[in-house]
Amino acid sequence: MTANPMCLQEAIEKLNCAGGESVLDFSSVDRIDAAEARALEELADRSSVPVTLRGVNIGVYRALKLLKLAHRFSFIP
Repeated sequence: MTANPMCLQEAIEKLNCAGGESVLDFSSVDRIDAAEARALEELADRSSVPVTLRGVNIGVYRALKLLKLAHRFSFIP
């Protein structure tokens, strides 16, 4: 996962136009760094639809919890 500002902006625009709920597949994400955490925070801030993260491993979930971002997303196995 990389935090590219242009890709993030494009994703936010698509999410906001889609309506309903968006599910992001995190099953292949082993860890997140600071830039990626900031990108997820920005996504949560700017998205007008609920975002669900699927397949988040315990390490990534703990990082999101420590950064106080976990409550901004829904999680499914």
